[in-house]
Amino acid sequence: MTSMPKSSIKQVNKVLTSRFIKRKLATHSGYALGRVAPFGIGAAVGIAGGRALAHTVIHQAKRAFGPAPTQFARDLEPVIL
Repeated sequence: MTSMPKSSIKQVNKVLTSRFIKRKLATHSGYALGRVAPFGIGAAVGIAGGRALAHTVIHQAKRAFGPAPTQFARDLEPVIL
């Protein structure tokens, strides 16, 4: 037999294509995760650091200036220097 029927070739191609795509997705998804993970870790560290810094600044401002007033005077005049 020197040739295969087109229907057989289409079935074989369909199976091989799906196997190829599954293998490539499995391989490349690991690579993609490995390349993206440092950005996620950096973002988490940045958020935690920013939160800690903000907490410290707020705490020190309260300590330096006392508690914030409950309300402000309504009629404040602009001061022009």
